[in-house]
Order: sequence, then structure tokens, then C-alpha cells
Amino acid sequence: MKLFIVSNQGQLNLLELVSYLSDRRIAYRLEASSDWGLIFETNLDPKILAKDLGSLIKIGSVKLSLPKNQLNEFYNKVKGISFYDHLEDKVYWAISLYEAEELKPMLEAYFLEKFKEEGIRKQKILKVYREEPSEVFSSELERKKVIERGFEIVGLLADNKYYLGRTLALIDNKGYYERDFKRPYRESKISIPPKLARTLSNLAGANKGKVILDPFCGTGTILQEAMLLGSDVIGVDINEFYVKKAKENLSWLKSRYKLSSRFRILRDDSRKLSHFLKLEVDGIATEPILLPTLKKPLSKDKALNLLKRAERIYQDALKEFVKIMKDKAKLALVQPYLLLKGGELISFPLEDYAKSLGLKPYNEVKVKYPLFFKSEKEKRVNRGVWLFTKSDTQSKNKLA
Repeated sequence: MKLFIVSNQGQLNLLELVSYLSDRRIAYRLEASSDWGLIFETNLDPKILAKDLGSLIKIGSVKLSLPKNQLNEFYNKVKGISFYDHLEDKVYWAISLYEAEELKPMLEAYFLEKFKEEGIRKQKILKVYREEPSEVFSSELERKKVIERGFEIVGLLADNKYYLGRTLALIDNKGYYERDFKRPYRESKISIPPKLARTLSNLAGANKGKVILDPFCGTGTILQEAMLLGSDVIGVDINEFYVKKAKENLSWLKSRYKLSSRFRILRDDSRKLSHFLKLEVDGIATEPILLPTLKKPLSKDKALNLLKRAERIYQDALKEFVKIMKDKAKLALVQPYLLLKGGELISFPLEDYAKSLGLKPYNEVKVKYPLFFKSEKEKRVNRGVWLFTKSDTQSKNKLA
């Protein structure tokens, strides 16, 4: 089945999808990509991908593709294609276009004429939230039950082709909201967004039968998303209070979602990880340090001073990570980048140091690291995501 994914995370979404499918040995073929989405083929149920991927917004089936320079063939191509099953009267429908806004008048005219022919009198198109992209939000589609009772058409321009399809599933907005705001304890200054936590868990290889470690677990957000993917998890934090709260959050999660996954939370210093953790893990997903919120961009000197402490923590931690990672285990790592007054983003050197320890950037698909997590608000402290794999070495420890 040829599918589209809509995402605002660009290459981070591409990396998550490829990592997820490759880890499960699910066949796929990538066809095209853009800043707003992917076109690919796989036999996996798209509803499973909507449930499991953190960087996805919408997913659906591709019905039509058309080279950008053949737009005059649109009406000939679209005739005879079924975009929906039988519709009742009083139906909501929607059109969302991603770098394909020029399709809007043609699509609206085509479907209004089709409704008239089919005797569908009481239908209503949802208003778009913004014009670029011309998008109806997934939360509004969910609220109006458009996927179940109506339909949404998605148009996407990728690699100089228009792709047109029908949305089949949406990201679980309610679930992510619940796990963020309804869990027993939340502290915004140290919390990672659950959607990013899910993406990091997928990058690290979270799946049934795997053990995933977050050595700087805080209140356990990454661990909870890895557990929902079926992994057993281990968390470490130096702060006794956060250890207690992580246990409370994960106990709530197990009960709320009736999970069989196991968790273990340790109070210790992950810069001495191999001294107290006597096993190997299948993957690590972590954000070792979250720099304080900045009221305004910093000068370069002040930013470099702030980054020096973080760099020492990362270097000490990476040396320990490689000691307890299985061969070919993956490390999904968030690195802080600071926005300077002139608009430049800076951080400390990471890739060469990681390579010196036997960690190499994951290259199953071509991406340019680091991959920045995009949020709705412009931030002065930004998250750059890396995915490393451990080079083959002689394993010294075995997972108990």
C-alpha cells in the first residue's frame, strides 16, 4: 500500500519511520519526501503507525500522483478515483494542503460537483487553521469525527510531484495529553514532550523483548513511552525526589494502560553507570541535561560558558554508555543548542567524541545530523537529536 505521512518534524520523522520499520524487519520503500511529509510503500496497517510514531500528525493512502508540470491534467486524473465510501447526509469533510495550496480551488469545485451528483445536500467543509500550509488540525478532525463519518483529502508536494490521498488515521492527541498532564507528577522545567519521548524511544529500538535505558530519567517521560511500545525499561537519576516521582508515574502508567512491561528506577550517578548496572541494554534514549529557560538570546561568550558544564556531563556519560550497550545497540541522544543574539545556533562538539568511543551515526537513511525537534514556539534553547549505533565489538556482559 502506498501511504503518505504528514509531519512537521521533517527529517526527524523520516528517521523515526525508517528506524521503526527496520527494527521490526518490516519491508518498505521510500518514494518521496518534503518538509511536511513522506511518501512510502509498506504492508503495515497505517493505524499501527499512527499509534506508535511520535512525530506523525496524519497518515493515509495515496490515491493519485501527478508531476507538478502536468497540473492541467488534474481533472482527467482525478475522475473515477474513489476518495470515500458511501456518505450520509450531514457530513463534515476537509482539505489540507502542504506546499500544494494551488490545488484548493480545483479540489473544492470537484467535490462540490460530486456531492451534487450524488444527492449529498448537507455537507460542510471544515475551515483551515492557517493558509501556509492550508491545514485542518488533527485535533479538529478528531473532534468532528471526520475520519469515521466523513473524509479528509490531503495534498502534498514532494520531489516535484503532487500526491493526493485520504487520511486514514491521526496521532493520538488525547493519549499524549493524558500522559503529560494527567500523570501523578509533572514538572515542566525538566520534562520532555511525550511526543518527542515517543520518537526517541522508537529511535532507540523500543519494542517487545527489548530493554531500554534512560540514564537521566527525571520523572520518567521517555520510559513511559518506551513501555507503551512493549519494552522493559531502566531509569537512573541522581535526584532522589525524581526517582520517587518516576516510580509513581510509571506505576500509574502500568495500571492505566494495563501494561505487562516492567520498570526499574535507580538512584545513582550515570557518570559511573558501569559500576552499578551489571547488564547490557538494547538501546538508550535520553536527554542528559536540559539547560535553563532563557529570557533572551545570549552573547557567544555567555553561551559557551553555559555549554562547558553540559559538555563535561555528556562526555563522562558517553564513556559509560558504550560499556553497557550491546553490539549494534542504538543511542538516541538530545543535545542542547543555544540561540545567539545574531540568530546563530551553537553547541559543543559531539560527533567526533562519540566516534572515538565506537559510536557512529545511524545511516540506514541519509539525514543531516543533528535533527532539530520543532515546536510551535521559537526557542532560545533548542533540542538537536542524534542517533548513534555501537560498532561491533566483543561483548563482555550478558543481559540477565
